[in-house]
Amino acid sequence: MLVSVIVPTFNRAHMIEKSIQSILNQTYKDIQVIVVDDGSTDNTEEVVRRIAAGTSTPIRYIRKQNGGCASARNFGVRHAGGDAIAFLDSDDQFLPDAIESLVVTLRASHADFVYSPSIEVGITGREAIGIPAAPGRPEEFAWAHFFTLRARSCCNLYHKYVFDRLWFNETARYNEDSDFLQRVAITFRAAYCAKPTARVFQHGNNKSSNQKEICRALVASYKNILRDYPAFATALGSRAMRRLNEVKTDLIEALVQDGELAEARAIASTVKGIHPIISLSLLFKARLPFSVRRYYRLLKYLVRELALRIAVRRTH
Repeated sequence: MLVSVIVPTFNRAHMIEKSIQSILNQTYKDIQVIVVDDGSTDNTEEVVRRIAAGTSTPIRYIRKQNGGCASARNFGVRHAGGDAIAFLDSDDQFLPDAIESLVVTLRASHADFVYSPSIEVGITGREAIGIPAAPGRPEEFAWAHFFTLRARSCCNLYHKYVFDRLWFNETARYNEDSDFLQRVAITFRAAYCAKPTARVFQHGNNKSSNQKEICRALVASYKNILRDYPAFATALGSRAMRRLNEVKTDLIEALVQDGELAEARAIASTVKGIHPIISLSLLFKARLPFSVRRYYRLLKYLVRELALRIAVRRTH
């Protein structure tokens, strides 16, 4: 099985070499690398061509006009010759046996795609296991991912035929990977690989650090998914709307923090049973009530995280 690894990149000449090298170091060798340069203005092309000249693994460099990560991923898939598709962002790195582990799971399960844990690397270099949604329970992945968004795009492997039906939403500049994976999870059958497959690095310039735009994209994604997959929405029931309202609340908080009160109030008017903390923040143009809410949610998250890790350890 030939695996096409697509590396979308934009102005990451200083990072991309380690990412590509992690692909070249794979124990699985039936690989082609497709680097999609989304209009970089640095020396990305020079770096990639130098690496390509020193390896027997096929590395194709394709430059396109800047259009965002979703368009770069789709562009790479259109040029892929593999039977399976993997993605690796140009600031992350595969573990040495990542592709082998994912291919073995995909073949053995006869599933359409496979997902796996990650290793999360903080700004200080500290590492922690990133546990995805529904670990060990792929039949529950679609609904669990909807509520948690726990999955990394570099820790998934897809049969190429998945892209005969679904593509990344090129109008989305944020959350395009979670939106795509959610649609795939609803439409296709998942398998789970218990081995972590990639290191995901936090460095301060990640798109995910822009909370306001992430929340905006999430609200749009959730609305569209619930509209496009009515059977899935019916199965989720009232929990789907509660989840949407949670994300709207996060967006309102981000807007209040940036002083964008008019938009915050407009969104608040669409939240049924709005929390008193939100009303107080909007009334007094203050962020303090949100801080109280944030600490409460952090405590709930830590309790859930501890329970999840205990459950995962018991299954191994």
